[in-house]
Amino acid sequence: MSFAGFMKAGLCDGTHFDEKGKSVRIKPEGGETILVFKTDSDAFRKEFRVGRASDVLFLVQRPRARPRLLFVELKGTHIGDAADQLKETVAAVSRSLQQRLGLEYPTPADMTAIVVRGGSAPTNQQDIQERFYKATKLRLNIEREAVDLRKYLSSAESSAAAQRPNSRQSRRR
Repeated sequence: MSFAGFMKAGLCDGTHFDEKGKSVRIKPEGGETILVFKTDSDAFRKEFRVGRASDVLFLVQRPRARPRLLFVELKGTHIGDAADQLKETVAAVSRSLQQRLGLEYPTPADMTAIVVRGGSAPTNQQDIQERFYKATKLRLNIEREAVDLRKYLSSAESSAAAQRPNSRQSRRR
């Protein structure tokens, strides 16, 4: 299947996605175009040559702005597995877009990674987030059950500085 074929096959209806009691959504505002692609599929894994993929990718295009990519994994309690799936998906999509467009896009400021989990937070959540940041230069956002993705489109979240996780030392102060 070609890249265009995947884009067509992976395109979801609407601007929401849910699975096993967890959901994400975003309502378009002010001339935005929002496309949702199911990335946890054989077609995606084959086209992007990855073994594991996150569940869904939201592409948000605002008027006169760079497109934003919101990578989402809906997971029960295995946050480490979710982080690994997101790492592979972010790397594959970034590599493909840079090759196809010949541009320095996307950058960390153009992307956000989100895990929507059930259950309680794992005791090693901070370690998982730090490893994810080291590998991707993206903050790993961890949410519960139903998430409105609008908050990830604010100017503060789009800056690379806002992507960095809090260090352990700054948390102890």
